[in-house]
Amino acid sequence: MSALTILAVAAVAQASPPPAPRPVAPPPVVHPLAPPAPPAPPPPPPRAGQPARPVMPLIYYFTEDDYPASALRADEQGTTAFRLDVSPEGRVTGCTVTASSGSAALDSATCRILRARARYRPATDAGGRPVAGSHSGRARWVLPPEPSATVPDIELLPAPPAMRHGQAVQHPRPLAPLPSLFAAADYPAEALAAPALGQTGLELVVGVDGGVAGCATLFSSGVAALDRAACRVLRERARFAPARDAFQGPVPGRLLVRISWRPEPDEAEGEGEGEDEEAEKEAEAKAPATRS
Repeated sequence: MSALTILAVAAVAQASPPPAPRPVAPPPVVHPLAPPAPPAPPPPPPRAGQPARPVMPLIYYFTEDDYPASALRADEQGTTAFRLDVSPEGRVTGCTVTASSGSAALDSATCRILRARARYRPATDAGGRPVAGSHSGRARWVLPPEPSATVPDIELLPAPPAMRHGQAVQHPRPLAPLPSLFAAADYPAEALAAPALGQTGLELVVGVDGGVAGCATLFSSGVAALDRAACRVLRERARFAPARDAFQGPVPGRLLVRISWRPEPDEAEGEGEGEDEEAEKEAEAKAPATRS
């Protein structure tokens, strides 16, 4: 090969560009992962139904006049436990005695009264719709106390001026307050059994010795036993300063007296208070009565 050819080859070699560098892959792009979503809250529990509840405390459905006469005569008292069936309209449709008072008359009266009078807010289901329900409670029947007597009130009534031989006469004056002459034991037993009360008006004739020489009924209490007792006590126990004439000499005189008889019951004991329906889930119906 000639020198010229070698130079040409060399020239061509110098004119060729160098090889391009091998491309380098870029680093991967890393994206952070999003935090997981919190778990969904649990569904709310299903709504619970509501039990039947009385519109007002059961005690208000009972009155004193509801005490059965047969139970009063037999001195029966006690507590009747019951369960009431309540319709979706709030009416009592059934009554079951779950524990007897020991008196058929009291148990029967409990159910009869509640069936006729009690009203309820009906039970509801989970959707708030009224449904049939029930309610339990107790009715406590307490005998009324036996009546006792008090000392009657006694009032001296104004008497017309007394005259004797044309001269004014001073009226008799009691030596002790007339109510102090009476005791509770003087109330006639037959009048207490009723019990009876009333006012007796009397005219007393006071002798010159200061004793009661006569007793007449001006107006009756309506109970003969009370009228008789008033005269008997005053005849036996009353003493007076006798009436006096213008010369201060003792003379017979007259007094007008009004006696008010009133038996009063002893304070009842052991009746207790009604229980809290919310706390105990039961209603107590206390049924006091007045013995007739």
